Amino acid sequence: MTLRRACIAAGVLAAIAGIALLRHHLLWPLGVQLGFSGVVLTAGLLIERAIYKPLAEAPGPGFSDTGERTRQNGAMVGVFYNPATGQRRYVALPPAPAQ
Repeated sequence: MTLRRACIAAGVLAAIAGIALLRHHLLWPLGVQLGFSGVVLTAGLLIERAIYKPLAEAPGPGFSDTGERTRQNGAMVGVFYNPATGQRRYVALPPAPAQ
């Protein structure tokens, strides 16, 4: 089981526990907090997959290098921009040669 799946499971269990507490009118502040926290945790982890896309292999035609660089999972990533469409593409850059 990955950490992501474990966190999703914990979020779902927290939401279920919160709903159960609210249904039985027990400790309603704790029920609200558990339910809300569980829903937010689970939704955030599920939405994350849709927002963060994998890196592109090559920028493609019409893209120009913006000069922006960042590090993602230990690899350097370059940002390329297509002025005609406004699209940005994040491309893994080859490692710099040792000097």
